[in-house]
Amino acid sequence: MNASTQYQLSAADLEVLLALTRGGNLAEAGKRLAANASTVFRTVQRIEKQLGQTLFTRSRAGYLANDMALSIVSHAERIEAELDAARTASLATHNEVSGIVRLTTTDSILQGMVIPKLGELAALHPRLQLELLASNEVANLSKRDADIAIRGTAKPPEHLVGHHLGRSQFALYVSKALFEAKGRRKDPNLYDWIVLDDVMPDHPAMKWRKKNYPKVVPRYHLGSLVALGEAVRFGLGVGMMSNFKAKNDPQLQALTPVQDDCGIDVWILAHPESRHLRRIAAVYTYFSKAIRFG
Repeated sequence: MNASTQYQLSAADLEVLLALTRGGNLAEAGKRLAANASTVFRTVQRIEKQLGQTLFTRSRAGYLANDMALSIVSHAERIEAELDAARTASLATHNEVSGIVRLTTTDSILQGMVIPKLGELAALHPRLQLELLASNEVANLSKRDADIAIRGTAKPPEHLVGHHLGRSQFALYVSKALFEAKGRRKDPNLYDWIVLDDVMPDHPAMKWRKKNYPKVVPRYHLGSLVALGEAVRFGLGVGMMSNFKAKNDPQLQALTPVQDDCGIDVWILAHPESRHLRRIAAVYTYFSKAIRFG
């Protein structure tokens, strides 16, 4: 490509390049921009023509940003962060923390650890708003799908800043009612098994069960730990549950002690470009102190 002039990128151009890099395809970029895919397509074509450089590799999978695009986007992200900080500062009064923070975590951590702490956080920062995203998929903080993530991981990504919250441990649980009905017998083979489905094949609970009870044929396969826990409480069978919730549940009975080979380290993570923003720093700092595993 040959640039017709020495083109000066505009703020609107940067916004489009950010959206396409994060979205990975025209449709997703359009959603982020509240525009249609054809508008995004024409805008990117125009930018590339005026710069005289190709910025994205096109394929059936979508649009992949090349090195030049990533270099431009890295500057755009810093501008975005500074604008966000300016907007937050303009809304704050008397050093109040305000604005929206998007936090993503698993459904079990959200229900058992995050939600019980929200009242205290709200009292500390009355003008703060939170979007809570429960998913077993890791949100991409680099693409700003979320501001903060609380996740189990053996090794946090090097491009993120993080604080270790402890280790989530697991044990095999059954409802007390079913335990009594089975004559208080602790042999797991006497019960139906409730397990996570293949959407989380690398989860420690899946690996533990396949290693220690390889011949078990589970009766129920569920897509989340919260659903699995509810099935155990209803007396449908036994299941590996997070000890941080189950150990204090009066409806449950542990069939095994905590399993040393079934656990995962939990981290709170944020992107270094946005970690310093007051609203994000306030939530990050609060949960770093308020949540403890182990």
